[in-house]
Amino acid sequence: MFWHSTSFGGIHPNAGSHIPDWEQSTSYWQSAVTGDSTMNKIQFTRTRAILLALAISCSACIAAKPIRVLLISGGCFHDYYCTQTKILTDSLNKYISNIDWNIVIGNGTTNDVLPVLAAQNWGKGYDLVIYNMCWADVTDTSYINNICRNHQDGLNAIVLHCTMHTFRDSKDEEWKKLLGVDTHEHQQPRVFNVVKVNADHPVMKDFPAQWTTPVEEELYIIKREFPTTTPLAKGIDAEGREFTCFWTNTYGKSRIVGSTVGHNTETFQDHNYIMFLARSVLWLSNNINDKGEPNPEYWKLASVPKEAKFHKHDVRIIDNFEDYRTNADLSKVWQRPNWGCDMTPGLSAEVKQAGTNGLECKYKTTGELSKKFAVVMRNGRLDLSGYNALQFWMKPDGSGRQLDVQLNISNTNGENVGDYWEVNYKTDRGDTASRVVTLPFSKFKQPASADLSNKNIILDVSKILQLAFTVRAAEGQTGEGVFYFDNIQAVTEIQLPVVMENFNHYSTDSEISEAWHAPGHGGPVKRSIGPDIQGGGGSSLKCEYTTTDSKDKFYAPFCRVDQWDLSGCDAVQFWFKPDGSGRELLFELNIPNGKGNNIHDLWDYSVIPQKGDTAARLITVPFSKLVHNTKFADSNDWSPVFLPGAVIEVSFCIGGHKSEPGNGVCYIGEIEGVKLKE
Repeated sequence: MFWHSTSFGGIHPNAGSHIPDWEQSTSYWQSAVTGDSTMNKIQFTRTRAILLALAISCSACIAAKPIRVLLISGGCFHDYYCTQTKILTDSLNKYISNIDWNIVIGNGTTNDVLPVLAAQNWGKGYDLVIYNMCWADVTDTSYINNICRNHQDGLNAIVLHCTMHTFRDSKDEEWKKLLGVDTHEHQQPRVFNVVKVNADHPVMKDFPAQWTTPVEEELYIIKREFPTTTPLAKGIDAEGREFTCFWTNTYGKSRIVGSTVGHNTETFQDHNYIMFLARSVLWLSNNINDKGEPNPEYWKLASVPKEAKFHKHDVRIIDNFEDYRTNADLSKVWQRPNWGCDMTPGLSAEVKQAGTNGLECKYKTTGELSKKFAVVMRNGRLDLSGYNALQFWMKPDGSGRQLDVQLNISNTNGENVGDYWEVNYKTDRGDTASRVVTLPFSKFKQPASADLSNKNIILDVSKILQLAFTVRAAEGQTGEGVFYFDNIQAVTEIQLPVVMENFNHYSTDSEISEAWHAPGHGGPVKRSIGPDIQGGGGSSLKCEYTTTDSKDKFYAPFCRVDQWDLSGCDAVQFWFKPDGSGRELLFELNIPNGKGNNIHDLWDYSVIPQKGDTAARLITVPFSKLVHNTKFADSNDWSPVFLPGAVIEVSFCIGGHKSEPGNGVCYIGEIEGVKLKE
């Protein structure tokens, strides 16, 4: 394609005509974009993205000026510091060349005030600002209005997600006028559909008519749209209500592009979402025309397949300690609380797994009860949904002191109530060998002494507030030491499918009847090794049972107690060969409470074959179809949701209230945890 240009006349984000300079020229040239300008590391000072080489067929062409972008990020409820900011900038650099980034990240509180935004003319020299922040409790009107004044004269902006809840309690409405919407709450995270309502806008070109969020997102409840706001797309909630979630706004002489989508970091790797952001950057920098055609000096989509998807990786980096320049930087994130003994976190350039730095934790424990442990914790909210284990590199000091790894999660209101879940990792005296430690989330338990009155009864890894390492001294282990850590990450540990039982490892009937025992209730069931029922040449579980019409014998149960981690699965499959009786088969999974105790928190699924049906078949039990059965729970601290990472029992019951009593023989084949949806 040929484009009009004599030279690129500069970036004019606030030109009244909104006609890019590159459309107003008279000569022709052709370019091809190559290379990759992805940033290797986010820095907190001005960072210039790598300029791409342009293959220009015209010898007189002048290189495009950088698009100068100020990214303001930080605050609570999201992993702005280590992950989301890097993925956002890396993803945009895959679509746009020659962005000159200046990145400012505040702290993880709800009320940080950035000095850079308090300066009088802080916006001078930038083409646009991207706000991806969450400081809901800042109400200083003079500070907020100073931010707004810098935009009134024509500084364009992109506002994302929790930016709409930033300054939300301010008595002045100027910030809401800048945003173009008024919102104070959002719905619970879930996957939802987004419908495009303005297909003609340049930033919405190629955006699907209907888009489904790639992961769970928060749909913000928009109370009010200002007259200057133009909706681009709307999200649909479970009740069919529509809320604007993509829009543009005019504020003074500036243009604003907004989206309430962007809670999860994985969304910033979705092709359609990044396409929207990339086109917004070009539109606000006057590098896209009214037809949605980008200036080829900046557009890199030729190097990215149009239908490309940035899938969520199996690893989510929490901290690799590469983004800290000094111990002062580190101390903003990793801190010692005001309890326990001294623990001093610092950067370790010598002892680490890889890269430039690791984490050094020097500590001292004493004989006092309250001083037998030392703690260092990472402050900052994490959403580790979709992962099933925490993994990190460590090097102990040979003291034999225990390491407790703890996760502190918020309550349903997002508040810190000290809800800690922990795993105890023991080290031996004299052990200084480095190693990678993997801790499944299913192994984290609330301490036995925990007061559960205002705590969660499940570990919700989407609501992590703090990650802590505690070195704990037993009797005679007091003293000084140092532990080293590096490359802390969330991982997907489980290989699918998860074989829960295949019945091939039993050599006698007594072995299989011991593993699959009959509880002390219901009708009798004789368990023995059965023939292959699935065509694979293996064994099955043969179940000879008797049911009656009495209240306690109308069903015949059998079960196996063990531990299975089905994280990453969304269903269980098993083979079943009925006996033609038409009797109901109840499949049941049992999960523990928050302390790991069996309270009979049961989740059920029923199969009712037709009379005369004896054909073997594969039964699929989606977790979404499980029915919660708390009738027989020993206590009320059962989980409100099914936890696939913590299954402790698999049960079958033959017969039901509506089933005809009698004798019969049925067979159960291989049982697996599987993933039905990708």
